[in-house]
Amino acid sequence: MALALLAATLLTTPQDVSDKAVYRDDRLGVSFEYPKAWQVRRERLFSTVVLPLDGGKTAQVQIFSAVFRQKAEEWQSVLKEVNTSMGRTVARQWQEEILGVPMLLTKVEYSDEGRATAALIGLLYSRTAEKFQFRLVAEQAVYDQAETQWREAMLTLRTVSGTLPPAEDPAQPVKVIEPPKRERVWARPEAKRGALRGPVRIAWKAEDGSYTLFLPAGWSSGADGTVVHPRLTGSVRVAVASGSAPAALERFNRSVLESLGQFQAVAVRSDAPPKAMRSGAEVATVLRRGTAAGSPLAVGHALGFCETCYWLAELRWTAAGAPTRAELRLLDELFDTLYVSPER
Repeated sequence: MALALLAATLLTTPQDVSDKAVYRDDRLGVSFEYPKAWQVRRERLFSTVVLPLDGGKTAQVQIFSAVFRQKAEEWQSVLKEVNTSMGRTVARQWQEEILGVPMLLTKVEYSDEGRATAALIGLLYSRTAEKFQFRLVAEQAVYDQAETQWREAMLTLRTVSGTLPPAEDPAQPVKVIEPPKRERVWARPEAKRGALRGPVRIAWKAEDGSYTLFLPAGWSSGADGTVVHPRLTGSVRVAVASGSAPAALERFNRSVLESLGQFQAVAVRSDAPPKAMRSGAEVATVLRRGTAAGSPLAVGHALGFCETCYWLAELRWTAAGAPTRAELRLLDELFDTLYVSPER
């Protein structure tokens, strides 16, 4: 995401949720949450994750390290050559952004013992000696379900060091991964006296009560739960609720996953992990750009966790297909000072 939020200091794994477990690899410097129903087996050189799917079927993900310091184009070229030589079809190669660096992705299709099969191969293109790599394999009939579940886990991908990794640059020395001295969680922000919250105050009605929404100057409430600005061509729909940080994150991740189905193809995905804003809220963002029915589409999501409640924002651009730099600056200001509190 072209927002300044991408320079955020990363907060590591959020508070535990009862049905979730944490996969952590200190050597690769990453962790992520996954459902406890998944089976995880750690081998000497890699880990195997089995995802239960509908109809008693399963998908398998292998996680391993990759030692690769060449250009991203060379990685994709090698994957294409290897799979083509094996008689497999390279359906697509692209990249998305996660943790502020590219995730290089390749999808291949082939027949495995007479079963139509698909595989998704991903490499986190970080400037580290060993890179996080995965290979998701599933039968074609259940591949979409498997990819959706795996992407949900990847939404929680974090670094164990608490800092964002730099993107790979073969001309620069690698970054040494060091385990954190202590872990931080996305905890409830404390009320800060003098915090910079938007000067525009709006009475906001939600299903669970009444709130006050603080917006920057120039913003106002629109129809159907939106907030508007005269220089913003896209739409921003806001939802407000009370709840814990894990509950807010779960709702945020679910919204991000559901919006994926609106795209015919995704060209770019950018995300910024939780960051303390000037309002006192902790804010995380995700933005996807691509196409839907042959037309440009950009959809973004933001989550702001305040003292006892949180706000969720869904952003959408259709005609232009992407926010302009000026609009991104407006959104920076919005997320920096947007705050919500219950009416007293």
